[in-house]
Amino acid sequence: MKIKFFISLFTATMLVVSCGSNNDKRQLRDYLSAFIKENKSVAVFGKVDFNTILNKAEYKSVPKFGAIIESVLSEFSKSIDTKESIYFAIEGPFTPEGNPTAFYAFISVKSADSLVSNLVQKGYDFEKEGDLNFYQTGELSIGIKKDLAIVISKSGKSTNKDSIEKAFEMSTGDLSSGKVDSILAQKGDIVVGFSLESLYASSDTQLKKLDQIKQDAIKEMVLDSYSQTIFSFEKGQAIIETKNFFSEALNKRMFLQSKNNGTIVSNLGQGSPILGLSFNFDMEKLQSLVNDFSPESISDLSEKLGMQIPLMVLGENPLSGISNGQFGFVMLGEPGKNGSMIPDFNAYMGLGNKAMPLAEMAESYLSIDSLVLNITDDGISCYSSKRNSPSIGNRLIIPSGCEVFGKKAITGFINFEGMDMTTFDLEGGSKILNIIKYINLEIDENGAKISVKAKNSQENILKQSLNFLLGEFESQISGIAI
Repeated sequence: MKIKFFISLFTATMLVVSCGSNNDKRQLRDYLSAFIKENKSVAVFGKVDFNTILNKAEYKSVPKFGAIIESVLSEFSKSIDTKESIYFAIEGPFTPEGNPTAFYAFISVKSADSLVSNLVQKGYDFEKEGDLNFYQTGELSIGIKKDLAIVISKSGKSTNKDSIEKAFEMSTGDLSSGKVDSILAQKGDIVVGFSLESLYASSDTQLKKLDQIKQDAIKEMVLDSYSQTIFSFEKGQAIIETKNFFSEALNKRMFLQSKNNGTIVSNLGQGSPILGLSFNFDMEKLQSLVNDFSPESISDLSEKLGMQIPLMVLGENPLSGISNGQFGFVMLGEPGKNGSMIPDFNAYMGLGNKAMPLAEMAESYLSIDSLVLNITDDGISCYSSKRNSPSIGNRLIIPSGCEVFGKKAITGFINFEGMDMTTFDLEGGSKILNIIKYINLEIDENGAKISVKAKNSQENILKQSLNFLLGEFESQISGIAI
């Protein structure tokens, strides 16, 4: 693969993502804020601190590629501020493959003439009309006007000068306020905002087939409802944190249970799990949500699973009848002779007020081989091996860093420490799991947090990831001159 290809590729990438703010009148963030206020189709928006991410990855120390990146950054820094964040907006609706209708990148320009000249030298054929410089080819358009450049990419549709002019016009109006302004003000390596109202308005799902009263109820729930996700890459770990800014109507419908009494973990037996997952739901709220917006879903599912009779036993509200909303599962394993893991599991489900007859029926089917089944008035526990069932003085040992397991509405973890990763036959980018110690998940009604902890706690996880992937790349192309 030729070195010129990498130079061209990175130059094109810099065009889309290298941006900054050197503007006395309107900051780059304000351009996006105004654009969102005027464009109701924007479903996703945010910013990427490209310069910080590169520095955390210590790109300058990367052989060959570090010098290329530094050269391109230096060249573009004369016309745009490469030390500032990237701002972007994504329009819905999305295709079944997940492609958006349009993507917009907002770039703060130091010198419009310098940027246009630079891009013309690289083969971009710009036209000029008034103070607007524009380039258009197929799905891609680039507009440069005074201190702002906007890049537009439309999925499967051609762009034109009108699209560029409209985007500039929308970005110079009044600013957004409230939740949008709060999200755009957040600090993080990557900040992403989601408009539930726009996502619903631009979606094409079964919800659009509901009667008008139910559709109006959904619109009330998603009205002015947002969610933000912040990605932070630090020494030895990556943190992905979500915060919800929901309407009062939507908050009332949330069925995630915040209360915890330790029941789930205490009923999961003993051992050192490598994987765990727990749920704690308000089943009455969940049942109400299903009854109001998808009443046929339960009967359809029971028919596919051949469970029509058990469903009849549970009566009108089968979800709240079968369970109190508490579920837990852990997978345990011990090294085998070949170094692989021999999985065992422990599971628990809290029972609802109508579930006991079904639990007793299940006992006769599940009492096989080494399987251990415990049924109480509160729940049913299942252990694939007697050695993992409860015993006095023994307990479930949750991996360090994952102690929140079972204490929030949804929790989960995967513990890679001590595991022989060669047994998983990982390929390509998935091999990055070799540097990970554990992944921890926690979700409640306010948001979510995913922590990815690296085995090496001293170096930034971006640097570790880059070095690992480059090592894999070099091993695959060993002997090929670049």
